[in-house]
Amino acid sequence: MTLEEASNLKAYQTKEYMEHEIFTTLKDFMEFYNALSFNVIGFITPGISLGIFNIDTYVYSSIEGTLDSINLVLEKGRINDAFALTRKYHDAVIMDIYKAIHIKKHHSLENWIVKDINDWANGDGHLPWYEKMIKEIRSWDILEKLHTYFDFDGHFAKIRKKCNSHNHYNSFQYMIMNDNEIMNHHRETELDQLSICLKDIFSLHFAYCISLNAPYIMASDYVDALDCGMTPDKDSQYWVAPFAQTIFDKYIKSRRPKLAAYLKESCGMQLE
Repeated sequence: MTLEEASNLKAYQTKEYMEHEIFTTLKDFMEFYNALSFNVIGFITPGISLGIFNIDTYVYSSIEGTLDSINLVLEKGRINDAFALTRKYHDAVIMDIYKAIHIKKHHSLENWIVKDINDWANGDGHLPWYEKMIKEIRSWDILEKLHTYFDFDGHFAKIRKKCNSHNHYNSFQYMIMNDNEIMNHHRETELDQLSICLKDIFSLHFAYCISLNAPYIMASDYVDALDCGMTPDKDSQYWVAPFAQTIFDKYIKSRRPKLAAYLKESCGMQLE
């Protein structure tokens, strides 16, 4: 780097900031949601009248877009905006979990269309507020064991409070985290905290996603064999797509080994 180039660097563009692991984490998560969006295309979303396609394809591609936005604003040193967008990511995850549980609770032959979800999908209504969605998620006894791995009232409430504080400028310190011209020695610390928030929200989403819709992470071998007129390998419908196994190894097994053990035992797929 020349002296002129160095003089043109913004105050936030330190080596520690630009090489922070959060940028790798965001890239990993974006690639996961992109692959997941493609992987679920062949499944039909029950309970809605939008035809034969999976709305989760677009839920996951939208989440990928939110993570891309977080990455873009962080590249410009706008940490305050990144926390505000992380609140949006959290909202999307809770919405997706609630939607899946609500459909499973209310969809049946007698109730083929789940009105609340169908109205939302068709733009004729909206989903409940956050607190009601959380209450319904936690009340579903089938996933009672999974609920115990996530402290909704404690840790996740603190994540939401932290993001809200940035979103609503609850402190002057939060506001100046969006100023990339001034020297601010708290930037790397804030990135550390944001990275933890993102990883924990992702762990929540991954765990509930595969617990509610395990085939979403199915490898393509089974369907590929059928498409070719071949007999699929035994149990290949339970094989896990490489993109899901990779993210599971890196962000679930390494950070939440007890949760990882539970998911391997309970989800019905051959997670390693």
